Amino acid sequence: MKYQSVDSLEHFSFDQAAIFDVDYTSSHLKLQLANVTILSSNEHNQDIMDMRTNDLILTFEEPAILNTTEEGYKVYDANEQLLEEIPDRILSQQEYISVIQELPESFIYSIDVISANHCNIYIDASDDKNGYCIELTFQHSVAQWDRFLKKESV
Repeated sequence: MKYQSVDSLEHFSFDQAAIFDVDYTSSHLKLQLANVTILSSNEHNQDIMDMRTNDLILTFEEPAILNTTEEGYKVYDANEQLLEEIPDRILSQQEYISVIQELPESFIYSIDVISANHCNIYIDASDDKNGYCIELTFQHSVAQWDRFLKKESV
């Protein structure tokens, strides 16, 4: 790949990034993503405005998943009366492995950097019902991509 940023997640925005492929082993968690924003603060972005790319490979080297939480929700009627409440639930290792395998066709709605080698990845699952938070530590994060695209105006 032409461009590479190491340990610089804070120079990207992953809001609404589509997940096309996932490769998870004990040595890496590799996500193939589209619609990733490359912030103007990124060392490779020579433009004064944020740009984007449609084929970014994000690799977490030597990952350790600390927690995977299935996000709960509340359902209200038109009168704002609570009809149903499902609390957050911590998934077992077997459950989160299954969730990771089903990530293609899902969307990231945020990656929150906690520290240099620790982040939370927030995901909207492809089934449109569940959201997940994967708390992850890693040796390094590596973002690789080939080209910059203009960001669509909203």
